This record gives sequence, C-alpha cells and structure tokens, in this order.
Amino acid sequence: CTINRHRSVIAEFLFRNILERQKEKYLREIEISSAGIVTKQQKAELKQKGIGLPRPLFGYRPMPCVILYMQKKAGINVSEHRSRGLTAKMVKAADLIIAMGESHQEGVRKTFPAASGKIVTLAELSRPFEFPDIAPEEPPGLMPPAKFCMLQCDHWTVTETMIADVQERLEQATTKIMSRLGVRQ
Repeated sequence: CTINRHRSVIAEFLFRNILERQKEKYLREIEISSAGIVTKQQKAELKQKGIGLPRPLFGYRPMPCVILYMQKKAGINVSEHRSRGLTAKMVKAADLIIAMGESHQEGVRKTFPAASGKIVTLAELSRPFEFPDIAPEEPPGLMPPAKFCMLQCDHWTVTETMIADVQERLEQATTKIMSRLGVRQ
C-alpha cells in the first residue's frame, strides 16, 4: 500500500483471519504483516505540487473508516495497528510480498531490487481488478484529517465494498499464496 492505513491493513488482517479459520497452525508458520511505500518519485511529484508530507510519515492508526468497517463487517479490531514503511530488512526477510496494485509493485521493485523475484500483486493471485479512486474530493496529500474522512469523503462506502472484495480475492488466492510459500495445505 502507499501509507499503510487503508488497503494493506485490510488485507493483512483479513488474510490472518482466513488462515486462522482454515488452520491455526498456519499462523505459527507464516508471519503476516503490512507496510507502505512512498517512493522518491512520489515525494518529488507531491513536492512539485506544493504538497508536504507529514513527519513522521508513518506511525499512525488506520483510517477511521477501516477501523469501523473491519470491526462491523469482519469482527476484526485493527485499532492498535500503526502504519509503517517498507524497509530493506523487511524485504530481505520476506518470502513473498503481495502488492495492492501495480504501481506499488513497481515502486517496491525500483526501491528494493532484491524484491523482484518475490513480489506479485493481489490481482495476479486472484482475478484482475482496479481499486476505485478512494476520495477524489479529499484535500491534497496522502493523509486527510480524520475529521474530513469521517464527515466528507467517500471512504466509508468504498471501504465497506473494498473489505468484501479483498476478502473474496484473498480467499481465491490463499492456495496460490500457500503454494508460493511452500506450505502444505
């Protein structure tokens, strides 16, 4: 994901829940985590537009809509999650990296060349799709204020739909993911 406060959090917690329901032993064999990546190119493009990024860039709770709908629709509490950025150490330790979109996949490849052989998109493991523009009317920048998210943007509707879509895709992809990780089902 980009900032590790929306789609990647949804995917991390839903996939952990899927494995927990299938076989709890999978969670002893597999570490599941999420992270965001904001490339130098993205930072430069934002700077050119006069958009500053918060400092620190990571360390925040998921978007309020993610916290609400993950609890409401999936019964999963994600409120203790804190966003984090992808690091070289994480890439090296990972056996498989699943990007939420092609731009994220490309950003990871460019930033961490060692990831090239182990990164795929969720669409490659399930079926092709594109996430909708989450909030075309939101203020500039990657992290709209929680008040804006709660009162004005369309994250609520999109998040509710996205949770169902990501859940379905992860369930479709589970066998392929486990196979890529060398885990016998």
